Amino acid sequence: MDLRVITVDSFTHCRFGGNPAAVVPECEEVPESYFQQIANEINLAQTAFVHQKSEDRYLIEFFTPKSDILFSGHATIAAFFVLADMGYIRPDQESDIKHVECELTGGSVLPLRIKYSEDYEVERISIEMPMLERGLDKNEDRFNKNSIANILKVDEEHILKIDSGGYFSKDLFVFLDSKKLLDELEVDFWSLTDINEDTDTNGLYVLWADDSKEKLYAYGRYFSPKYGIYEEAATGSAAAAVGEILLDDFKRDKVTIYQGQIMKRPSVIDIEREDDRIILSGISRVVMDAVMYL
Repeated sequence: MDLRVITVDSFTHCRFGGNPAAVVPECEEVPESYFQQIANEINLAQTAFVHQKSEDRYLIEFFTPKSDILFSGHATIAAFFVLADMGYIRPDQESDIKHVECELTGGSVLPLRIKYSEDYEVERISIEMPMLERGLDKNEDRFNKNSIANILKVDEEHILKIDSGGYFSKDLFVFLDSKKLLDELEVDFWSLTDINEDTDTNGLYVLWADDSKEKLYAYGRYFSPKYGIYEEAATGSAAAAVGEILLDDFKRDKVTIYQGQIMKRPSVIDIEREDDRIILSGISRVVMDAVMYL
C-alpha cells in the first residue's frame, strides 16, 4: 500500500520556520491500528490523519510519536492548509472564503474558514475555538510565583502575572516584564515536569507583551518536557488560550504572538475576538510531499 504523507511547517511563510506537522490526507484504507506506528515512524510532534465525513466536514485524528491526542492547533492549521492547497477542498466561486468543519474524535466540531487570494492561493486558515476554561483542576497551590521563579531561574519581581487554562487541555501561563529575560531563560525541565504532572497540565507558556502601540503583540516560548517537547516553535491551542487572556487584560480585539525566534524557526500566530468568539489564524508552508510504503 502506498500512503501519501505531506509535511508542513505551520504558522510561517519562512523556509524552515514554524512548527512541523505531518498530514495524511487519504487514510481510509489504512487500518487504524497502524496510525500510532505511522506517527512514530514519521516522528514529528503531531501527525494528522484526515477522514472526509461529508463535502465540507473532515474528521481529524491526531497522534504524537507516543500516543493519540484530542486536538492540535498547529496540526489542524497544517491539515486544512494541505486540503485546500492540494485541491481536496475546492474554493467557492462566489466568495474568497470557504467555510468547513473539523470534527474531533471526542465529538466536538470546530468551524473553520479558508481565505483565498484572487488567484485561489490559500492565504489563511482560521479556527473558531470553543469556550476557554480558566484555572486548574487540581493542586492549584503548586502553581505560584515562587515555584515558577525557581523553574525559570528568575527573581519573582520579574513575574507580572501567572494564569492557567485551556480548551481541550490546560497549560500554565507566565507573563514576564522583559523580553530580554524571556530570550535568556534557562528552564529547569525536571521541576517543570513535576508541576505539570501535579497540576494535570501540558506545558508552560512564558510571554512578554507590548501594548504601547496600536497593535498588540507578544513574544512567547512554550515548554512541555512532560511530553518530550523541550521547546516548541509554534503552539496553536495554547497560544489561542493565552491570547484570549491578553485580549481580556488589554481590552483589545486582536493580538499577534511571535514564537520560535530563539529556535531560529520564526512563527506568527494571530488571535482575534469576533463577537464572543476567539479565532486562531495562521498560514502554513508545504515542505515535502512523499509516499510511505506500507
